[in-house]
Amino acid sequence: MTQDREGRLREALEQAAQAKAQALQDQPWSTLCDVYASEGGVVAVPTPAASELMGRRMAFDMLASSGSAEDVHRVFYEYVSIVGSPAYVLPVVTGALMVLAIEICQAMIGELENKSDPDQRIHLADAARIAWSLRLEGGSV
Repeated sequence: MTQDREGRLREALEQAAQAKAQALQDQPWSTLCDVYASEGGVVAVPTPAASELMGRRMAFDMLASSGSAEDVHRVFYEYVSIVGSPAYVLPVVTGALMVLAIEICQAMIGELENKSDPDQRIHLADAARIAWSLRLEGGSV
């Protein structure tokens, strides 16, 4: 990576960190949850819009990280900490996955198909076949 690009990336990451801090201050996760009272007590449930918004943030934070597995895991666990409950993680991760699958990957696949590999989706379909042919044995693939 060129020094100019490294500098622009550092600046973009810093601006994203500042925007994140401001958003979490302006609108903490807890304010994005509906609270319900029941016989067993009170329960807070994130709204669908909140899960989608936090998922979108998670997706782009993961993509903007260095790309190492360690950094992606760090971002994931940071979001687990932000939402505060394992029950909230699934809808947020679902939101992130939808952003990745619909907005990011489709655009990237289109670029690959247009520029270098028109069979990209065929390769992905074959990867899906391979994934479905795997079986768990002893707790691992």
